[in-house]
Amino acid sequence: MDAVIIAVSQPFRYEVSTYFKHREVSVHQLMKRTWDYFPEPWDRFVKELRARVIQDPEKLKLALMSMQLESYDDTFIEEMKPIFVSRMPKRSIKGQIHDDTLRRPRGITDDGLVRTVTKTRLENISFDKNGDFPMFGKESDPRTYQAIKQRYLESGRKQ
Repeated sequence: MDAVIIAVSQPFRYEVSTYFKHREVSVHQLMKRTWDYFPEPWDRFVKELRARVIQDPEKLKLALMSMQLESYDDTFIEEMKPIFVSRMPKRSIKGQIHDDTLRRPRGITDDGLVRTVTKTRLENISFDKNGDFPMFGKESDPRTYQAIKQRYLESGRKQ
């Protein structure tokens, strides 16, 4: 309802700003003023808006017919559909969106999938007592496997 009021009140900016300026006066002065009201864009605007937000199509048509508005003819009322209120989705994310993971492509598998290599911290690799760890292709790349194992043993970390 607020969005509709704002949309139709653009031509009435002066009256709206005057209304809010008058609201900023002290409580005592505000109590004296009874003439100050929020200006409607046209006569019976609020009643028409309340009728238009009715979601049941039959009740909507009955409400509009009972108001006898000059701008609504019978064919317009018959074709009238309820207003669809759309709201902006809430997409609040707490914490980090992406992992601090570095990957690079290393070819394509037999199934057609992209094979990637992930750069992993030494402390995130699970080593056994001998310093061995699971590594894909350690038989085909023994130098890399030995370099990682040597670095682990030099660091003195035991799991």
